[in-house]
Amino acid sequence: ILNNEKTHGMSWHVMVDKVDAGDILKQALIDVTPDENAFSLNFKCYEHAIEIFAELGENSATVARAKQTIQQRSDNGN
Repeated sequence: ILNNEKTHGMSWHVMVDKVDAGDILKQALIDVTPDENAFSLNFKCYEHAIEIFAELGENSATVARAKQTIQQRSDNGN
């Protein structure tokens, strides 16, 4: 919201020693509307997280992992 971004993302990933650095299991892109606030965006993230978690449970045997490229993240892994 602070950077006027039009989309936001949420990911389920494998837990490793470094925070948010594990392989990505599933992601969702979320539209950021002009009237968005932190509460509404966080709520959308929780809705997507629940939906995607159910999909992961149903397909756990066939989930493909995607390696994260820390240097390509918008927070640069910090």
